[in-house]
Amino acid sequence: MYTPDTLILNGAYRIERELGRGAFGIVYLATHQRLQVERAIKVLHADTPAVGSTVFNIYRDRFTLEAQLAARLHHAHVIQVYDFHEDQGTLLCVMEYAPGRSLANVLEQAQLRGAPLPVEQVVSWLREAALGLQALHDRLDAVHRDVKPANLLLDAEGRIKVADLGLAQIAGSNLSQRSLVGSVSADHPGTPNYASPEHRFGSQPLTPAADVYGLGCVAFELLTGQRWKRVQLRVAGARDLRADAPDWLDALLRRMLAEELPRTQAELQNPALRYAEMSGVLEALEAAYEAARRAERERQEEQMRTAAARKAEEERRAAALQAEQEEAARWAAQGNTALGGKDYQKAISDYTRAIELAPDNAVYSFSRGLGFLNAANYKHPAGDYAKAIADFTRAIELAPDNVEYSQMRGICYNTAANAKHPAGDYAKAIADDTRAIELAPNNANCYNNRGLSYTSAALNKHLEGDYAKAIADNTRAIELAPDNAVYSFSRGLSYHNAASYKHPAGDYAKAIADFTRAIELAPNTADYYYLRALSLWFKDENLKALADVQRAMALEPGNNKYSELADKIRKKIAGSR
Repeated sequence: MYTPDTLILNGAYRIERELGRGAFGIVYLATHQRLQVERAIKVLHADTPAVGSTVFNIYRDRFTLEAQLAARLHHAHVIQVYDFHEDQGTLLCVMEYAPGRSLANVLEQAQLRGAPLPVEQVVSWLREAALGLQALHDRLDAVHRDVKPANLLLDAEGRIKVADLGLAQIAGSNLSQRSLVGSVSADHPGTPNYASPEHRFGSQPLTPAADVYGLGCVAFELLTGQRWKRVQLRVAGARDLRADAPDWLDALLRRMLAEELPRTQAELQNPALRYAEMSGVLEALEAAYEAARRAERERQEEQMRTAAARKAEEERRAAALQAEQEEAARWAAQGNTALGGKDYQKAISDYTRAIELAPDNAVYSFSRGLGFLNAANYKHPAGDYAKAIADFTRAIELAPDNVEYSQMRGICYNTAANAKHPAGDYAKAIADDTRAIELAPNNANCYNNRGLSYTSAALNKHLEGDYAKAIADNTRAIELAPDNAVYSFSRGLSYHNAASYKHPAGDYAKAIADFTRAIELAPNTADYYYLRALSLWFKDENLKALADVQRAMALEPGNNKYSELADKIRKKIAGSR
């Protein structure tokens, strides 16, 4: 026995580990020191207790025969022998190493998983094993005689390698007619579960048909997980146990496993008789492959036709969609013009046509919502807060991360609530404003809108109303955009309204300061003077209040709201004299 790291054959190979052992020999994994490639080395030790026995001598002869046969046969699906040595009675055969498993290991693992092997994989292995065995038959005039899962190995790429030619029958060799203990019969050794019916008749040499049968047994077991000889009396073929096995494969295996052999040239084509040569198996496989290739070509051609038709249809639909989108864009452009001209009825009608042509365009729904909202704000008959909210909601559904859409729906809820419209809802307005802030935390307008919603709700004594929160939001808007007059005005309005309703957050002085800042930024806005005038009036600074309201009247002559306030201030001034 060799231990790991032992150098053998004049230091050419280093032993790595033991791979397996039998009655008289051991197989090692070794590395060629100079080439740095792995090899399997089968060793028949001279110190085995059976040395000198008849059985040992026959095994020794078969060991030598296996090396000679494999060395003469160079084939992609047969284990290659590279060298053979005898050292003081110990025989060493240096062979190709197949690092994959044997098919016996594959079957064990498949049984543990409880899942069958893929049909395509079984067919591939069947073909590769058949090619290897055909080479043995045709080139060496030999019959393997012991085709079984353990003798079909897998290389690193998963390809089949026919192994263990020690029991092979070779024409003209006396050794072929001698047996080992435990063989099927006195003349034809093999493994009972895979041995052909003619293995029992040792007076006649076996033909390649014996290997056809053995390979059929292996393929049947790979496909079904059952050994043919255990089930042959209760099943007709593989499909009885494996429903997804194709008909052609079931027929192939039935023929490979047929008991009877053809005796005449005419009987070679009889499907009830076993193939006489491995070439019959390969021809059947090739016919199946060709049929599969033909079916695949037809499938691909059909796919190409279908794909071409689909592409043409997609192009037609794309062209139609493009035309619809272009038409929708024209209608939307007309709607924009009408909306700018305050022709709300036409704007809504044009946007509706655009939506019909492009129902998944968020901009069109949003634009129509603006039409309904603006019309409602200006008391136009086409105005409708509920419809505006519905359109803004659709726009949000189509583009949920669009800040403007959430902002505008919030404004619509707030405006409708201020107008005492059933669609109004301060809570929903604040929720939309909050969503807009989440989407754009540095957008000053989002904070200002929520501040207005808090203020409006507070003025209307709604539970969501909160002047302090309104002022906080207004302040944040000013921090983000300090030169925006609207935000200063909005905070001033919050301070003014809170003070008017005796809220702790109210402060006329701060309101006046904010209105003053708004006037500095936008000195020609009448409402800024008007609101500062109100705050000054409430603080009894009547002369200043009168000056502001007169300035508002100069900017917007004919505004009754301004003239009414001017009259009240004048009366108050007169009354105080």
